[in-house]
Amino acid sequence: MAAIWTSTIAAVHIRALTAAHRIKPTSPRCRSARQPNPGRGSTYRRGYSVQTTGASSHIWPRVAATKQTTRYRLLRLGYYLGAATLISMLGIWKGFLLYWVVPYMTLFLLFLYIRSVAEHFGSMDYEEELGSTRTVIPYWWERLFFAPHNVNYHLEHHLFPGVPFYNLPKLSTALMRDETYRANAHITHGYSTGLLRECLAHTG
Repeated sequence: MAAIWTSTIAAVHIRALTAAHRIKPTSPRCRSARQPNPGRGSTYRRGYSVQTTGASSHIWPRVAATKQTTRYRLLRLGYYLGAATLISMLGIWKGFLLYWVVPYMTLFLLFLYIRSVAEHFGSMDYEEELGSTRTVIPYWWERLFFAPHNVNYHLEHHLFPGVPFYNLPKLSTALMRDETYRANAHITHGYSTGLLRECLAHTG
């Protein structure tokens, strides 16, 4: 199905979105980083493995196994010591803990979890490329908490990961001109409304 609708979209739309600020593929060996991936059960290739829908466990072993150089460790330690020294000199430990650490350990994790659910779970059709993830059209206040930097355009990102975040709305507009894409793409309206209904319907 992906081959059908991608063939109908003028190449000038994609070039206009990617040519101005070309982004290197996520891996130098990843030749398909700027192309749709029609592979069943997956959405795009990342590094040496395939990013499968709803599964990111393959990333963390690679991150943990990455050998950190002594120089990197010293620089990181120096950064933390410098930050702690500056906070102590300014006497803002209370504000730092209250307005950074506490939100990071509470609300941030909640927002991140909701965003993860929106991207890969709840009434998804993993057999189809256009249904294996969703794009959420958020309300203005949801954009502030759940969808900064256009992360709500997740389907478009999976299909064309080489498009920078600031061009994802334009890419979405270009894709929505195609009848097949418009009819089959998983588009949900609202994190607090449409996403919630889809998740409840899936569990029921």
